[in-house]
Amino acid sequence: MTIPSPESRWRSTTPTSRSDAGRHRGLRKAAPLLLALVWVLMFLGAAMASVRSGAVSPGPKTTLYTVQPGDTLWSIASRLDKHQDPRQAVWDIMQANGLKDSLIRPGMVLQIPAGR
Repeated sequence: MTIPSPESRWRSTTPTSRSDAGRHRGLRKAAPLLLALVWVLMFLGAAMASVRSGAVSPGPKTTLYTVQPGDTLWSIASRLDKHQDPRQAVWDIMQANGLKDSLIRPGMVLQIPAGR
């Protein structure tokens, strides 16, 4: 009966074949790509968080209006230009603020596009 030497019990951590070496090289090449992907996902997450929080940054030619109790988009649009049909102004306000419907709540800050 032979007793194995202590050295034979341990496996070498160095690549033993070309396929092992290629696998490690592939990981090194993919690392910058994975890092870029993580950065893009973090950037998108931060952008979505600011949109969800209701952060409003006015455009170059907009006015900010804080919705008061009893306000509707129609009443706001009617006050902006008393001589024109308010439908276009309602549409413009909805587009400028990313609104999917005309529901607004007191305290909301709306961007009013220039010319309105």
